[in-house]
This record gives sequence, C-alpha cells and structure tokens, in this order.
Amino acid sequence: MKIKNFLAAASLAIREGPNYLDGKLPGETQDESKVTIANKIKPEEEHIDLTMNGEKIVNLIRGLSLTPGAYLFLDGSKFKVYQAKFISKNLDAEIGQIVNVSKCLEVKVPDGVISLEMVQPEGKKMMNIKSFLNGAKDLLGTTSVKFFICITTSDPLSASFASNRADSEISLNSVLSPAENISFSV
Repeated sequence: MKIKNFLAAASLAIREGPNYLDGKLPGETQDESKVTIANKIKPEEEHIDLTMNGEKIVNLIRGLSLTPGAYLFLDGSKFKVYQAKFISKNLDAEIGQIVNVSKCLEVKVPDGVISLEMVQPEGKKMMNIKSFLNGAKDLLGTTSVKFFICITTSDPLSASFASNRADSEISLNSVLSPAENISFSV
C-alpha cells in the first residue's frame, strides 16, 4: 500500500509541480461556516463488537487503522487489529470463538468469520498474522473476546447499560455518581 501511495504522490508532483512553482494553481478560500469538527474517538469506540455483522467490523477496523487501532481482548490482554477481511461462512461456533489458526486466524461473527491479517498483541510490535501464529499456542476453539457491559449515568438515581451479550445478567448494588462510567467483564 505504501508503494501505491508513493507512486500516486510522485505522479501528482510531476504533473502539478511546475504549475505550483509558476503560481498557476489557484487557491480556494475555505468557507468557515461549513467547517465541522470530528468528535474525539473514545477508547470504548475502538473496541470491536463481534456481535455486529462482518462487513461492519471490517469497516470499523479499516476506519481506526493505523491509529488509534481497533482492539479485542485475547487471553485477557488487549489485542489490536489493523487489517482484516470478512469471509461469509456458515459455521456452528460461538460468536467470538477462534475457528481457524492454520495460516490465518479466523474469529466467528454472526454472519461468517473475520480473518485477521495484521495484529499487535499488547506489549509487542505490529505483525502479520503468520508471525503471530508462529508464537501463539492453543488458540483454536478458544473464545477470543471478553464481553463487556458499560454503564453510564448522568443522573445519580438512574443508570443505563448496554451489553453485547444477550445472556448477561447484572445487578447494581450501589448508586453511581453523576457522569460516572463503569466497565467490567462478565
């Protein structure tokens, strides 16, 4: 991909460089009333929800790559995913279960599998999946992701919660303070 970008930039410089140097490229003033500012990406938005359909997951990964990066939890550690592809397969496996580790790492999602291609285990450098699998042991059949429930409240008397796992049960025994966020795994 870097070579493709380099070639495109070189072509643009060769084609438009002389015009720029001669002052023949007119600038455009930006209309300040049409400026939009993107919201800051929160860490919880980087977490890959494996209950989404495969194409949405791949688009999330692409949108967050290279920084900040989308992530899962593998064996309790953050596992960033920078490149993946969706494969439509009908498998009898639990969502989040690793279903293939031979030359690729495939994780079950509702409508198929996500094949991870570029990853970064916590505390390690980014690597292709082949390099990761060379050092990984006993992944096949394990559930790759821990499911999270996030509770957010702005009112100390009420709280809303969302879970990406339908069979999760939770009970709250304390009152949350305003704007308090709590995350924990089940």
